[in-house]
Amino acid sequence: MSRQIEDRLREAYQARAEQLTERRLDQLAADREQGVDALLHGPLPGDPAPIELPAATVPPAGHRRQRWLAPVIAAAVVAALTAGGLSLAGRHQQHAGPVAPASSPASSPAPSQSAASSTASAAPSASSSPTKVAPPYLPAGQTGSRDQVPWSRVGAGWQLLQTLPASSTLPYSRSLYLYDPAGGRYRITDALPAGAHLVGWSPDGGRAMVEVRQGAPEALYQVDLRSGSAVLVLRSSVQASFVTYTRPNGEAFLVGTATDLRRYAADGTLQLTYPRTVNGIDLSTTGAIYSADGSELVRTNDRDGTPVLVGNDGHVIRTFPVPAGFAGCGPVKLWPDGRLLERCRRPETPQSGEALVLQPLSGAGSQVLANAPTGTNEAYWDAWPISNGDVLLENWGDCGGSTYDILDGSTGVIRPLRWPGGVPPLSEVSGVSGDVAMFAHRTPSGCGNGTYQYETYSYQLLTGQVTKLIDGQVAAQPWPGS
Repeated sequence: MSRQIEDRLREAYQARAEQLTERRLDQLAADREQGVDALLHGPLPGDPAPIELPAATVPPAGHRRQRWLAPVIAAAVVAALTAGGLSLAGRHQQHAGPVAPASSPASSPAPSQSAASSTASAAPSASSSPTKVAPPYLPAGQTGSRDQVPWSRVGAGWQLLQTLPASSTLPYSRSLYLYDPAGGRYRITDALPAGAHLVGWSPDGGRAMVEVRQGAPEALYQVDLRSGSAVLVLRSSVQASFVTYTRPNGEAFLVGTATDLRRYAADGTLQLTYPRTVNGIDLSTTGAIYSADGSELVRTNDRDGTPVLVGNDGHVIRTFPVPAGFAGCGPVKLWPDGRLLERCRRPETPQSGEALVLQPLSGAGSQVLANAPTGTNEAYWDAWPISNGDVLLENWGDCGGSTYDILDGSTGVIRPLRWPGGVPPLSEVSGVSGDVAMFAHRTPSGCGNGTYQYETYSYQLLTGQVTKLIDGQVAAQPWPGS
């Protein structure tokens, strides 16, 4: 009897292996929980007649027949699936849609499924394995450790903050925190070098640059955000006027001084000193804005303040035309779509009536984003895009007098920002990350020297949530690209 069952199983397996189709594989996937009997005996389209096999009684463990059936059945399934040209795991993926690719923190993706081996995918339990979900944000006001940071969710809306003292007469704090969009914070380190001041956040989100100006020579340290360690990367006898990471990943950094602009490798090795004068153009050394891919950067013509596009080796690529009706424009920052945000002034009132203009780096025609009313001393100074298509505008005023407007992205209408409840009047936006604006409040307000007290708030532009972050000021770096 045992011999007959073995022979008939072999015949059934050989017949089925040559007849498997895509439709049959779908049926196999549905029936796999019903056991191997359906695999070997279920009818296929075009079969002349079903194959009838006598019911087999499973013998006790250790019996020869049981030891034979297990490997033969497993081999039959594997060979049959191979002959069909598809695996059950592959079929499952086709129906479920493509798996989301791994992405950088800049896009703030939803947590994706971890990759599984082909062997694990073929197992019946693979499709029911739970998806790994990133931990939620901390509630506003709570503090966690850097080990609690949901790194896969760090992106737009996050801020890197160094807490500064409540009073302007106290030394800088040695604490560095990462704030999530809900106002929770994660302590990266409490051991920044003495006198360090936050000056940069790498585009890959993993490192920060702090500057120490106490004494000579000046020093730059790079902080690994996942470990909290700070490494000295540069000492200089000349004070830096600005520091910025290169793009797209921050594999190098720029340091500008009053006399030159230099690019250093991540370890502090000098790579290039940019020429000060190119094609008769005197280029500023105190600022530069990288294109999104890092292949070009915008510098400023020292003579008239206009933007100049140069290559990574310092050669001039192009200057940009001044839009009609304006006397000149200066660079502000890179817009998320890759265009350059410029601040342009009117000829009749050089210090007022300024507009914000978006200029493609290709040199194509520009677009006026926001234009201050004619005959006023208003000056649009900065702008930040919001995820709903609107734009937050800053109408600059000296000594705490800035006002803020919202540009409606669908109608183009500009209206005053509804002042967030809980944020003191005369506070100023110190930075925006995604849809989260940081407001700094100083007491007393207005111009003049003296001792000031500071408070820092965050304001969610879409939900209206206001969170008081600290009694003090901060050195803030929004998520790179915000």
